[in-house]
Amino acid sequence: MRPLQRAVTVCAALALSVPGAAFAQTVAPAPTVMAGLSSAERDLLLAAAGLTGAEQFQPGVLASGLPFVVPAFTGRTVVGSMLQPNMTIVVVRTSLMPEVAQNVALGTLKKAGWLDQYPTSATSREVFQNTDLSGQVYVSLCRPGVTGQLNVTSVPWGRGAAQVTYRLNQFSGMDSACPANQDWNDPKQANYYSPERTATYRDPLQDLLDKGLKLPSLAAPAGAQLENSGSSYSESEYSTYSKVYTTQTAAQILAHYTAALRAQGWVQTAVTPLNTEQIVRFRYRQGTVEREGMLALMPRPELGRSRDGRTQNRYDVKLELRLK
Repeated sequence: MRPLQRAVTVCAALALSVPGAAFAQTVAPAPTVMAGLSSAERDLLLAAAGLTGAEQFQPGVLASGLPFVVPAFTGRTVVGSMLQPNMTIVVVRTSLMPEVAQNVALGTLKKAGWLDQYPTSATSREVFQNTDLSGQVYVSLCRPGVTGQLNVTSVPWGRGAAQVTYRLNQFSGMDSACPANQDWNDPKQANYYSPERTATYRDPLQDLLDKGLKLPSLAAPAGAQLENSGSSYSESEYSTYSKVYTTQTAAQILAHYTAALRAQGWVQTAVTPLNTEQIVRFRYRQGTVEREGMLALMPRPELGRSRDGRTQNRYDVKLELRLK
């Protein structure tokens, strides 16, 4: 094999270890790939991929004995498997859209007994919606009796397709509890004073939803990527937060979200600048009762990032609803 051909083969092999790395085609089975490499190239490949032997590198193959099920996705192509000492990686591609591929992957796993590693409240709602498919969908799962956690990532691959990556982490000492012990889902671990400890506890957000509260849906600005940061709520207040990465200005982002709220019946009452933060106040209806709400936006220029050769600004946004 000529040096240039060997270099191409090594680059294709190494791409298995990088999420979303480009492939021209599925590479040949491991023995053939390894046989075409020099001793130095072989050592580099194994070291870079975190492998201890060539048998752990399996291009184009679903490794045998996997503790999780990889479904026969529509138009599935098996990119391959890597069996690292503390991690098993499987990569497949499908002609399904990323969200659909994610649903198929998770549906199959949950039927086999895998659970959300960090389950959220049944009444959890995401107000800020990411409409850009250039980001990735990431879910962490666990299964009773299986040590470690399984991360499933679905990313776009070409037009109308997806790449799904399974990573089973089984590091020494990793907590095997499933679901993870968290105060809000494990009665034995609940703080003595937490309301979840008592059988009479009822999710305050569910009460509000039952009484007619409708949380707005705020789609991302065109070309922006969102990272939801969570939400908090009580009987008197609900807040949800997100990070927005975009090339647009703060004024454009604020105009986008305030227009979306107005379109859903919210009435703007005031705009209050606080240094570089912008706070827009609204009135909205909770059933037959009128309430107050607030949208806040804080530019974070020091935390911008570069993506696809363009600099993206970061903005932190918060929607807060006064419930009493």
